[in-house]
Formats: sequence, C-alpha cells, structure tokens
Amino acid sequence: MFQVLAFIFQVLVFIFQVLAFISQVYMAAPGCAGIHLPSTYIHLPRGSIHLPGVCIHLPGAGNHLPGVGIHLPGAGIHLPGAGILPLSRPGRAMSDPGDSGGDESAAVLSRAFGNCVNHVLYSSVAEQGVLSHSEILSRIKTTSNLSVLKVTRVQNMSRSMLYDAFGATYNIEGTAITAYHGTDHATALTIASRGFRGSCSKRSVWGKGIYVSTNIWEAIAYAKPSADCSQTFLVVDIMTGPIIIGSQDLADFGQDAEGNQVLTTTDLGNTILCASYSDQMLATYVVTVRFNVENPNNSLQEQTVRTYHGVIWSQYQQAKAKITAAAAVAAPRPTAPPAVPVAHASWKGIAVGDKVRILKSFSLFKFCDGKEGTVRAIVMDNKINYCVQVDGDVDIGLEIQACNVSHFGASTFPGVLDTWVRCRLSQVEKI
Repeated sequence: MFQVLAFIFQVLVFIFQVLAFISQVYMAAPGCAGIHLPSTYIHLPRGSIHLPGVCIHLPGAGNHLPGVGIHLPGAGIHLPGAGILPLSRPGRAMSDPGDSGGDESAAVLSRAFGNCVNHVLYSSVAEQGVLSHSEILSRIKTTSNLSVLKVTRVQNMSRSMLYDAFGATYNIEGTAITAYHGTDHATALTIASRGFRGSCSKRSVWGKGIYVSTNIWEAIAYAKPSADCSQTFLVVDIMTGPIIIGSQDLADFGQDAEGNQVLTTTDLGNTILCASYSDQMLATYVVTVRFNVENPNNSLQEQTVRTYHGVIWSQYQQAKAKITAAAAVAAPRPTAPPAVPVAHASWKGIAVGDKVRILKSFSLFKFCDGKEGTVRAIVMDNKINYCVQVDGDVDIGLEIQACNVSHFGASTFPGVLDTWVRCRLSQVEKI
C-alpha cells in the first residue's frame, strides 16, 4: 500500500512540474495554439484539471498529448487507455471476495448465454440469491457442451469517448443494445485496443459495414478457432439508430421516413446487425470459450446449439466417428446358431430352416419390417413364436440383440439367440 501511495504522489508531482512548464511556455509565447510533448504522453491544455481514470486530461485550449494508462504495481488494477482487465476465473464463486469482477462477469455470461442459464431444465430449481460462478459455468456446459475459459473487461477511454460523441452527434444515445462479434483471438485484442475498422469487413450480404449479432451462437460460429479449438468473441454495445432490412452490397443505407440517416441494416430474422460506422460500436468485453469437441453432443446440447464454425463441426464429427468405431470393435459379434431346440419342427406350414419375410413385426422390432430371414426355432410361450435370423450385416443383429436384452432381459428362450427376432404366425410369410 505504501508503494502505491508513493507512486501516486510521484504522479502528482510530475503533473505540477508539467503545469509549471506549460505556464512558462505560455508566458513566453502568448496565443500559442498548443504544445506537444510526445515523451510524456499526457493531454495538457489550459483550464481546470480532470482525471477520468485512464489518462490525464486538462480541458481548455485543446493542446493534445496522446495519453497512456496509469498502472499501479501490486494493486492488481490496470487502467490503460486501451487495456483489458480479467474479471473472473472459471470455477470460483462469483460472490467470492477475492474475485472483485465476479458479479460483473455473472451479468455478462447470464445475458450472453441466457438460453443456457435459464433453460427449462432448471425451471423447477429453487434459486436462492445470485447463482454461483461455478453454477453458471455448469449450466452453460450442460446445455451446450461449451466451457467458458475467460471473461475480460475492455477499458478503452478514447474509444468510449468517440462512441459517446457519435451518439450525441446523431442523437441516438437511447438506441444502444448488446450484441456479439466473433473473430480470431488476435483480432479481438486489436479491436479492444483500436476499435472496429470498416475496411476490414469481408461480409456484405446485408450491406457493407461491420457485422455483429444478437444471437450468441451465430457470433461464435464466425469466431475462428485457435489451435486448441478455443474461440473468442466480443461483447459489443451498438447504437443502432434507424434500421432497415439490408441487401447484398448495399453501401448507402439512405434515410428513414422522418429524414434521419439510416445507420444500421439487419437481416430478415432481426438477429444480424450491420453498422455503417465503426464509432457506432464499443467493445466492452472479450470472452474466450471452447466447445468440448472430444465429447459428441447429446440431444439436449444439439437442440441448444444449431450452428458451428466449420472447424469445430469437423472436430465433432471426427470424435463421433472414433467413438462409433471403438464401440463397434468392443461389441460382441453374433455367434453361429446353436442346434435347434426341441420344441416344434414346424407349425402351420412353416418349418425350421424355411425362408420367410417379416410383414409387420412388434413395434420393438419395427425396423425389421419387410426384411427376409431364416426361421431358426419355433417355440411355445402361450403362443407360437417363430424366431427369425434376419438376413443382413452384423449391425442389424446387434440392433435386435439390444432390443431383446432391454425388453426381455439377458436371455430369451433356452437355446435361442437374442440376435433373432420373435414373430407370430400373422407377422411372417413363407417365401
């Protein structure tokens, strides 16, 4: 703490020294338009002193010296003009006193992944207070197979001032909404530092401009994965102003019915937004996530996430193929049929060894309808059962086996394989 106070004192002394220098220069050269001190990187025009927290700004005459941030070593606080501040570490409680950004990170994640955090799966859970950090991360992962790796606040005073000035100029401050922009990690950090650049945009389906989406999954689908399959997206405040439905390569968005300049286009689903000016948007957070591509999605996760980046989807397909192949190798293979059990050699014109076609089986074996096979046994179980070995590859035998085991238990009739399907007389016809 003493070091921090000493540092602050040194900064204040430096400020007054620079002010003294400015005063001397102005006395020597009255009416001077401005002074540039590139080595100090401080904005020092004439007038009162204002400390916004990022750079030192003395409004008045308009002399501009580019600003740098103030770093307090050991304090864990970094306030640069275009810096970022980690808010939370996955797995820690968001209310943990040691994690000052917990509540802020909770709000960011809950808003971005609202369909996961507030999924109907949790509708019957009685909530007490604010969800813990681990609970929010768990809900996101459970419903989407996505892990949140890092949430970082963007602190860029210069971009924030340009954003506010743009809103005031076009009188659209009240039209700001939250959207998301997926990109690669390096570009995300560049945007956090320097803002968006319209010249870098490669899309023009709904007009020429900078694209964001209010659909988090759509934004992540545009985020180029890193080598470890992690993806990065920006949380963005965008002042939309007047909006119209865009079109391919539209450059001039025109005016609305009131004569106001249209600043933004959207798609037919109103989830994609194309901004005509970079200062319309302000990046507020950088979020790094990763789909757990090693584990294929279950049905719940498939319903939650409908779109993926091509690389991520390919990884999922490869993982699924490996698991399927491993299961096929591990699965027991059907063995040769044993001797026909002593029961009935034939019944109603159909004998053991006859070829038959399955007309309409029980609902359990509906996938066998229309298939041909060989009668391997005829046994009595209150009613006559024709046990048919269906022609085809090993897979259909395994499928029949799974149904028999799940419905009848580990065994069927003595001497009858569970890879054979049971049929009644009305369900088969002799070929």
